[in-house]
Amino acid sequence: MRELQRELRDEDNDNDTAQIEARIEQLQAEIDSERAELDQLTEEYRSTIQSFRDERDAEIAARNETARSLIFSTLCDYGNTLRSLQNDEHVSW
Repeated sequence: MRELQRELRDEDNDNDTAQIEARIEQLQAEIDSERAELDQLTEEYRSTIQSFRDERDAEIAARNETARSLIFSTLCDYGNTLRSLQNDEHVSW
C-alpha cells in the first residue's frame, strides 16, 4: 500500500512539475511579448526625444543667428554714430 501511495504521489509530482513547466513556458512567452512591446515603445520614445532635440537645436541656432545679426547691426550703427561725432564731443556711459 505504501508503494502504491508513493507511486501515486510521484505521479502527482510529475503532473505538477509538467503543469508548472507549462505555466513557466507560457509566462516566459508573455514576458517575451511584453519585452518586444517595451522595446518598440522605447524606440518610439527615443525617436520622439531626438526629433524634439533637433527642433530645439534648430530654434536655438535661429535665435542665436538673429541675436548675432542684431548685435552686429547695433555695433555698426553705434560705430557710425561715433564717427559722426565731432572731436570735441564725448560719449558717457
